[in-house]
Amino acid sequence: MKPKTRLHSVVSVLWIAFVLALLGLLLPYPLMARQAPEDPSPDSNRRYFEETEFWVSGEFLEYFDANGGLEIFGYPISSPYNERGILVQYFQNARMEWHAINEDPYKVQLGLLGDELGLRQPPVDRPSRAAGRVYFPETGHTVTYMFLRFFRSHGGIDLFGYPISEMFVENQQVVQYFQRLKLIWNPQTGRITVGNIGDIYVNAHRSSFPPSVLESLSYRHNGQGVLELRMAIGLTQSVARVGQGQGITVAVVDARSDEPLADAQVKVTVSAENEGVLPELSRVLGTDARGRTKLTIPLDGIKPGTWVVLRVEATYGRAATSAEQLFLVWY
Repeated sequence: MKPKTRLHSVVSVLWIAFVLALLGLLLPYPLMARQAPEDPSPDSNRRYFEETEFWVSGEFLEYFDANGGLEIFGYPISSPYNERGILVQYFQNARMEWHAINEDPYKVQLGLLGDELGLRQPPVDRPSRAAGRVYFPETGHTVTYMFLRFFRSHGGIDLFGYPISEMFVENQQVVQYFQRLKLIWNPQTGRITVGNIGDIYVNAHRSSFPPSVLESLSYRHNGQGVLELRMAIGLTQSVARVGQGQGITVAVVDARSDEPLADAQVKVTVSAENEGVLPELSRVLGTDARGRTKLTIPLDGIKPGTWVVLRVEATYGRAATSAEQLFLVWY
């Protein structure tokens, strides 16, 4: 090869490498992150979560690591995107927001999902002073005992916001809602965990998200592969008496392992023959630690001789299933 030709080839290769590098810099980072490697190499500025097939990067990753990681936030369930002028990313338990005009360390904050989901309860009267109990006049609620210890040791108001409920029993667990997070205490294990209000919010507002933001090749659970739901619906009686009501039990399990799924969302829609949907009887509930939820629907307003259709929809993350049951109302 002549020297001039060899020099020309080298220049061409360098030029192509420069163009490819420049294109890499110009591509939006979230777009690059969608193309996940088969075996992502460790990177201090970004991390790939195989369980849900999303990346977390930059300031969101720093906040994630500095404030409890998976224990507090769960796995990412969306790509970062612009929502009403703010860069946000959803996790199973929370929404991270980037507020560029705020001073450090308040540029990254958690969204007020508890309030946005309508979980705030009426304030209570200020209780008498007692050790292990703090009253927050800003919202009129107290944080006590094991919840107070967890609250204080995991960032307090800066992370949780103010309490918007007292602690109460929900699905056989003791829970308390805060502006940004939900705490759950399991009396059988004595363990406190953070509830999945990020999942609940995304499921409730799915139609308002750009489709690409929630796209992933599959939804994975505990690194075991694609999550598939199986649901069973049990009725107290196939022919229900008006005065007794109808008892319903719904069980949701992972179809691969038959393991029960706690905190799956169950929506029960009740329809009556010739009357259509009865919204006053419809319910949205969560499954307990055994993957079950129970309810009783009153039948006083339904004429004897009417067939009633129950449509039950279960969701867990982005996995979903549905089924229907039929029963007769009689005298």
